[in-house]
Amino acid sequence: MKGLCSFAALLALYVPSSGAAGLFGESSIRLSHPVINTPSHTIAGRSGFNITAEFGRYNQQVAFVLEPNRDLITQETRIRYLDSGQNIQDANTIPGQSYHVTKGAVWTKLPGQPWGNVGWARLMVTREGPSPLFEGTFTISDEVFEVQTQRHDAGSSGTAKGGELKVYPASAIDSTGEAGLALNRTGCMTTPGSAFHKRQSLSTEAAPAFGSSSDCFDTKRVAYMGIAIDCSYRSLFDSDADARRNVINVVNTASVVFENSFNIALALQDMVMSESECSNSTSGAHQWNMPCSTGDLNWRLNKFGDWRTTVQDGNAFWTLMTGCVPPAGEVGVSWVGQTCKTQYGMFGSGTGANVVAHSKTEWQVFAHESAHMFGANHDCSSDSCSSNQDPSGDCCPLSSSVCDANEEYLMNPIAHKRITGFSVCTVRSICSKINQAAIDTQCLVTPKEVEELGDKVNLPDGQCGNGIVETGEACDCGGDSCVESEARCCDPTTCQWKDEGYCSLSQYYSGNSSWIDNHKSLFIGLVAGLGSLVVLLVALVFFVLVLRKRRKQRPKEAALQ
Repeated sequence: MKGLCSFAALLALYVPSSGAAGLFGESSIRLSHPVINTPSHTIAGRSGFNITAEFGRYNQQVAFVLEPNRDLITQETRIRYLDSGQNIQDANTIPGQSYHVTKGAVWTKLPGQPWGNVGWARLMVTREGPSPLFEGTFTISDEVFEVQTQRHDAGSSGTAKGGELKVYPASAIDSTGEAGLALNRTGCMTTPGSAFHKRQSLSTEAAPAFGSSSDCFDTKRVAYMGIAIDCSYRSLFDSDADARRNVINVVNTASVVFENSFNIALALQDMVMSESECSNSTSGAHQWNMPCSTGDLNWRLNKFGDWRTTVQDGNAFWTLMTGCVPPAGEVGVSWVGQTCKTQYGMFGSGTGANVVAHSKTEWQVFAHESAHMFGANHDCSSDSCSSNQDPSGDCCPLSSSVCDANEEYLMNPIAHKRITGFSVCTVRSICSKINQAAIDTQCLVTPKEVEELGDKVNLPDGQCGNGIVETGEACDCGGDSCVESEARCCDPTTCQWKDEGYCSLSQYYSGNSSWIDNHKSLFIGLVAGLGSLVVLLVALVFFVLVLRKRRKQRPKEAALQ
């Protein structure tokens, strides 16, 4: 059913049974002794690295085995600024970032036990060096945790100058501080409207099918998207950089469930940033950028969809990030099955656009609404099952024999912090639609197409000075991505090591994982040992020469007597 789907937030304090918050029995845990395990404690230019730390007083070690998420955002990602007069600037590339967006796995270790892989991680490293800071989301045995920096001081760019790392189990995170009920439990619905924009349940797609997840892509696809930040969302943050960083964290985290389920990576190609002051001006094409009192999320989706039809950019879809959360608790609304659609379809079937409201469940809501773009229906709930609703048509059951999905998956009509993935039904349903071409996926690109298209898609193109060591470069210290000694030896125009003075040995001391980098202690020991041996040999030779000289003088002295 290509119609309209909305999403409600559970505004309640999750109190785990037995009074324990998750695995550790606390509402927050201090992450102590974090270390970036590279020679210079920096990560710029590295294809992989790890960060180790300890969970406070629990004596449990954790290692985040990470790599840069090069799919998500690049130097070529475009950003436009929308002023209070609804005037938009020409596109610019996103300013150089002082942080690193990463993806990877979580490993944990107890004393006397081996390391074990226990989950995934999506982290943004905001400070390198001997006392690193980072933020983001990770899982341990399917339990969700958020890492936040408790900042002592922050610069104008929002980069943390000092602070400590706190880990919050999802079960302990509450958006309102109140115990409450699930609000506005809704599913895909029919909404009256004009004949042109009518959202109706005229079915043009197959019902959820229990086919095979193998129907999804064999090789990775990249779905490029646009993000528009309206004035109400921007006003929630101190700066453009803070708002931008939050959005990047949200998309980075949501992408992991798409990659794991459908082999599709989400990537930012375009961003529109509004000013924090909302205008009542109704002129121009950006009528979605209005104060919260102007209209609800459905109204915003209509206006945003109208604007989306004017933008021909090859994006899979656009998402409007808003700070307007209606009292009813709705935190997201989306057209269904409209991936790669830039115009309204027949029978008012919508276009490639959705709306996500700021909340504590923001990445889950974003993943939920993005899945609607690929044709996902809501999971079946106890309400829909008890109402004798046909589970094969309007919702996704737990299995072919069990209706209620028990609120455990991302397509549940109500958002929960603890949810980490899609149900089997959702995965098979979307994969079936992809395989049968029931949804348009022509705008998604493969790694091979990325290489062939070059500048037509926004992946790294070997630009010297972007802080990323790419093919043909020996170093790249753009954006303060290197330590001082490396920066002095890296030619900023050619991204090659300088061959002069002490820099002639830079190739051995760069951040490029040489044998010396990985065995620095052994190397220092060998050098010290060899030096001591040379001194000992020199002393021995000197001693032998002196001894021989004295032996030659003794016979002469005896003859004189």
